[in-house]
Amino acid sequence: MIRKTKTWLYLTFFAVLLLSNTFLAYSPSGSLARHALLPARGQALSLHPCVGHPSLLIVVLTYTRDSSLARLLKSLSLAAYGCAQVDLHVVVDIGAHHNPAILQANERCVEVATKHTWKQGCKTVIRRMRHAGLSQGWFESAYSGNQEYVAFFEDDMEVSEHFYSIFRALEAKGSFSGEDVTGFCLHPNDWDIRVNRPCESILYLSPEPCNWGPVWKRRSWQQYMDWVFSMKASGSLPYVPENISFEYNLFLKEGKDVQSSWVWRFNFEFRQLQVRYSFIQCNAGRREVHLAINHKEPGEHFLSKMNIQNTPDLLDFDVLKVLNVLSEAQNGFTPAEFSSYKSLTPLGANFLGQQLL
Repeated sequence: MIRKTKTWLYLTFFAVLLLSNTFLAYSPSGSLARHALLPARGQALSLHPCVGHPSLLIVVLTYTRDSSLARLLKSLSLAAYGCAQVDLHVVVDIGAHHNPAILQANERCVEVATKHTWKQGCKTVIRRMRHAGLSQGWFESAYSGNQEYVAFFEDDMEVSEHFYSIFRALEAKGSFSGEDVTGFCLHPNDWDIRVNRPCESILYLSPEPCNWGPVWKRRSWQQYMDWVFSMKASGSLPYVPENISFEYNLFLKEGKDVQSSWVWRFNFEFRQLQVRYSFIQCNAGRREVHLAINHKEPGEHFLSKMNIQNTPDLLDFDVLKVLNVLSEAQNGFTPAEFSSYKSLTPLGANFLGQQLL
């Protein structure tokens, strides 16, 4: 009798959750958050307790910056993922030469990664036996998996605790659903190339490679990797016509070890785009929202720390207000269309080129 009563209570509790369309989930930041349980109109009903929370693989690329790595991992752990399955891969590169100082720093990165506690999913630490470098570190970090999306972070980045919440809201509204859309960029606005877009648009499509917190659709990432491997096998470099090359052909000619030239060629050849965002284009008084920042610390990529807006307080914002702004904006969840490559103008290419090794 007691057992039947307990079973009845459990079933009643679950029915109440279904009727209320919400459930409570504990977030790593220690707060209880409400999450929609029922799918959007037109989708099939699923009794899986985490419907609407896309699974994610987070790939962290590190080398010798153990303090930076610890800061990034801490920010990732403090983010609110609800009940989503979020797996973590930390890939630790090794020096190209036997330098005792670099080897010691490398050991510290391994220690930081192995000791870090990850509660949102599975954690894997990959320690390379041979130096990969920047671009190869991206290319060989992940290929196939069960996750719907894969996000990449170099170790001098830091994320907002709300980055997944905003990403999840956009994904639920179909902001990345286009066949020509590879994913979403967590860092706001344009970087190297200015994309003309309607003043009222918060989200917009751009072919510019996202190096600071790209979140790729798993299928798009695999297609990109297949193309990279075919190019590598044939000994080809990803040059594009000079009239739309900006700095990307120059990087290749000068032997820069960057992956952005490869993404630029892939996007151009296959007409692929990524969703970007900015909340301040038409209202300079409004504070920009940052889902991620790059501290741009000295490393293999940059000679010196760059003078850009990257203070951690940029990551602190009211997530409900941001979602409200998107909801009230005209086509707030629909990215503005990309017009053409002819409409692009250089933004920071010369400055960036001077900073690169």
